[in-house]
Amino acid sequence: MKLSFKKLNITPSCPVPLSGFGKVRIANSVHDDLYARVFLFDNGKEEILWTQLDLVAIDQYVVDLVLKKTGLKAHQVLLSTTHTHSGPGGTLSTHQGMLQGMNPVFCDFNPDYCEFITDQIADAVKELRNDLKESQVRIFRGTIHDLGTE
Repeated sequence: MKLSFKKLNITPSCPVPLSGFGKVRIANSVHDDLYARVFLFDNGKEEILWTQLDLVAIDQYVVDLVLKKTGLKAHQVLLSTTHTHSGPGGTLSTHQGMLQGMNPVFCDFNPDYCEFITDQIADAVKELRNDLKESQVRIFRGTIHDLGTE
């Protein structure tokens, strides 16, 4: 299997509303940058893209942009978030479904920021396709006892 990796800075410009609480908070400066960690796997038959984003959440809009901009199919893409409550809002719609009315928690939808993030991911995928290296991926399973206890 071949693998390539890139870490992208996705920190928005300030001021920016922060998501994850019941009231809108505004960040006027950056304490820690936010990142997207992009992994591209290629087994010779198919590519798999896994992207982990330092955001509270995303919705199908962001997924659809990644699919469109990379040319990958839905079964080839995994997008996950760290669910940080100290990151920007606006990455999911609160105008329908079960999130309707949750605007104070997730902020106004910001399509420009979603475009910025997905442009970064799409550009990274182009670079990663040219930087694939032979790798071994191993999965280990086990149990850690008493983690987080005294």
